[in-house]
Amino acid sequence: MVRLFNNIFDKTSKGNGAIHQFVKMLASVVYNDSKWQILSGFYSEKQVLEYLKKFGLSEDDISVLFSAVEEQYSLAPGSITQVEDYIIKIELRLGRKLCADEKEQYESYFDRFSGKSDFAHMLATMEAYLNGVSPLGSLITGATNGVYSKAKNLGYAGDIYGVGGVSPSMGPDDYMADLDAVNLAMLSRKTGDLFNVWGDYFAGIEGETINRASEFAKNPGNGNLEKGQKN
Repeated sequence: MVRLFNNIFDKTSKGNGAIHQFVKMLASVVYNDSKWQILSGFYSEKQVLEYLKKFGLSEDDISVLFSAVEEQYSLAPGSITQVEDYIIKIELRLGRKLCADEKEQYESYFDRFSGKSDFAHMLATMEAYLNGVSPLGSLITGATNGVYSKAKNLGYAGDIYGVGGVSPSMGPDDYMADLDAVNLAMLSRKTGDLFNVWGDYFAGIEGETINRASEFAKNPGNGNLEKGQKN
């Protein structure tokens, strides 16, 4: 992903423009059907493939990227609790037994992704915040649940009330993704950076020096928790 971002950075506008393009492309790996194209302006799968090739990824690179993002999306809710059950599900989906290397890869996915923050959901929400004001997107999504904000509807409001025919859902993976998306969007926008911000943020989460909810509450107060809680 670092190579992809660097290629985007070299071939498009720098800073926030590159960050927005990168986030939108990766979100569109999952959110690419006609509904999300209309509601939120995400790319179709064909467009995603074209952009990934344009920015230097090979067919093999693209296959690995799609597989990782899609499997993370599938595993994030934590509904599959045993790796053996996950392997059985993959083999049923493929209609064949996995070879040793494939089994090792899917076991790695399970260890890394099960029960974690929903990466694709996080990216979709980040895209809405990085893209700024979107009157049409806000109008369309708001017509489905009364919350006239595209960014909020791709995040916590959509999870609480449902949006665009998608039922309400607020599991731990959605909750973490909603908080992470806003926090990372705000930090990335301020610095024009992505991977250093991303790395520092998740290292802080892992090391318990950063609290998702506190960081989220700081945003309305421009980094001040007390002011943010009042707002």
